[in-house]
Amino acid sequence: MPPDSSNKNITSAAENSLGRPNFVGFAGLDSPERREIAASILARIDEEQLEVIRVGFVDTHGIVRARPVEARLFSQVLCNGMAFTTGLLAMDSANSIFQNVFAHDGGFGRDTMGGAGDMLAMPDLATFRVLPWARKCGWVVSDLYLKSGERCPFDPRLIMQTACNRLAKQGLTYVAGLEIECHILKVADPQNNLSNCTQPPTAPTVEAFRHGYQYMSENTLDHLEPIITPIRHALIGVGLPLRIIEAEWGPGQIEISLEPLENMTAADAMILLRGRSSRSAGAWACLHPSWQSQHCRTSIHAAGIFINRCFIP
Repeated sequence: MPPDSSNKNITSAAENSLGRPNFVGFAGLDSPERREIAASILARIDEEQLEVIRVGFVDTHGIVRARPVEARLFSQVLCNGMAFTTGLLAMDSANSIFQNVFAHDGGFGRDTMGGAGDMLAMPDLATFRVLPWARKCGWVVSDLYLKSGERCPFDPRLIMQTACNRLAKQGLTYVAGLEIECHILKVADPQNNLSNCTQPPTAPTVEAFRHGYQYMSENTLDHLEPIITPIRHALIGVGLPLRIIEAEWGPGQIEISLEPLENMTAADAMILLRGRSSRSAGAWACLHPSWQSQHCRTSIHAAGIFINRCFIP
């Protein structure tokens, strides 16, 4: 009797159920260094008994779009990538699609992005983190590739990476001092009735954690402590170089600043910083420049400088 190859075929299919087989090689990303880092990440996943890995990319609004893959399958993502629809790049900040993603070019002017087809997210292994606020959950941000193997031209990380590479050719390094201001607001009513589940949905009813206009007051700081402490622990737990969390001017307003960071490390830190500060237990953080103009304004700062790395004797 001929050998039964059915089990082998099933195994092969299971090993390639995510992404495209060996896309890491097809896109020219495979290297001994990457394999070594990947092995260390997989070992850490086993050691910490992680259950889910969020594989994400940053869209053109700075929103992280993520797919939570079972940890046992993350090795496939490292090799094959994670598929996301190109339609995610055709959404506004309210998640409304504003162009014909099913056209031959998807509305992007590129045939390789037509029909709301797939693009592949290839994890940047340097961004891997274990999220202290989610149960047994890892997190990694990715670079976007088209199925042709070329980088997606609308990937914000590509734009930042290109700028950093141009600076490097001039012997310069981008250094950023990241600082965000936000109002921490209590959610009085999330407005989750079905009648409010429109697009965009009805905004939640909120109230301030503390009256404002007491700049850097320790009394205000004490009132904000119940919300500042979990934010502080979360930022430190995820590996961000926190410098200061302090009371700002407006109602329930705080300011968070990090130590100086370079190049893509700074950009990736801002994504984590902004995301975590806006998701606090029982609260909502507003980073809009003017959420209520009659009350106060807020801002995000990235004080950047260029450092010359050339050696001058």
